[in-house]
Amino acid sequence: KIKRDSSRAENGQKNHTLIVSIIGQGLIMAAILFAWAEQAVYPFPSEITGRVDVVNVSSQFSYSNARVHVLDYRDRELGSSFIDTTNGNFAVYWEAGFGVRPRKIRVTAAGCKEQVQPISHDKLRKGVINVQFSCGG
Repeated sequence: KIKRDSSRAENGQKNHTLIVSIIGQGLIMAAILFAWAEQAVYPFPSEITGRVDVVNVSSQFSYSNARVHVLDYRDRELGSSFIDTTNGNFAVYWEAGFGVRPRKIRVTAAGCKEQVQPISHDKLRKGVINVQFSCGG
């Protein structure tokens, strides 16, 4: 392939696959560098606050046994917190680090099906998330 490519170059022909590959790799590297620079200038918060609004209230649901968990991209738990029994507010803290970005919020309660909600980039930057929780099966 190298011999064939060099003979093409001697004849003035361009290798379009090589050009597209170099441009693609350059774009990927630029996106990675941009993400690193953004996180260095504007680091992600190490806490999320918000409120859990319960929809379709079941007789078995109680805020006293409900928790909020913050998960990363591999569904590993970064931090968790109980939900305030009077108003449904919560605050979850975790150890912030470079590249540690929460991706999901999981709400669990005894006797209820757990619910997972993705966290958008904008909501993560604000650090305030409202979750609608339905206690199903």
